[in-house]
Amino acid sequence: RYEGLEQAIQCAEYMKANGKNVGCRFPYLKSSDYKNFYICVNGSSESMHIRSSYFIFQLQNIVKPLPPDYLSVTVKDSNEMILKWSIPRGPIPARCLIYEIVLTEDDTTRVSTTIDNEMYIRRTLNKSHQLCFLVRSKVNIYCSDDGIWSEWSEEQCWKGDIWKETLIYFMLPFGFISLFVLLISLLLLHKQRTFLKTIFNLKKEVFTQQETLC
Repeated sequence: RYEGLEQAIQCAEYMKANGKNVGCRFPYLKSSDYKNFYICVNGSSESMHIRSSYFIFQLQNIVKPLPPDYLSVTVKDSNEMILKWSIPRGPIPARCLIYEIVLTEDDTTRVSTTIDNEMYIRRTLNKSHQLCFLVRSKVNIYCSDDGIWSEWSEEQCWKGDIWKETLIYFMLPFGFISLFVLLISLLLLHKQRTFLKTIFNLKKEVFTQQETLC
């Protein structure tokens, strides 16, 4: 139960592992931030007595936010980029969140934190071909004594010089086809010249024979 609640609430949804209860979900608690939250864990066993355990928490210190989503990368200029993501869904105010960003630029990885849901970065490599990032969130120190990091978001990537890669992708087959057509044309031209030369020689022989007969 927590302060202000008329009576204690039993667990409505247990979390299980290997057939045993290892946790509990309370999905409908309201107005419980910054109030003491009392937990009693007990159990039963035929072979031994299980002592009850009691804990006191404040929910803002143990809440786990949802991961951010809708990540995007915007290229501002040749060196500066903007990373953006949506504020996690749920009851946690935006002002109470802090974000950790893992940014990978080609083979270089760096980690940053921010309280905003966007970040301006400068590319460390002017000719980097790929930039990927992912984000996670937790309640910041202004709203809780400590927080639990959310799961990581899905990774969002940006690839540089896409038009060059696309051009190469289409030009290579075109180049091979053009080369093949050129070789076929040269072969046909060679055969045509050989054929014409053969005909010319035959006509020449016939003309020579006619002169001899005369």
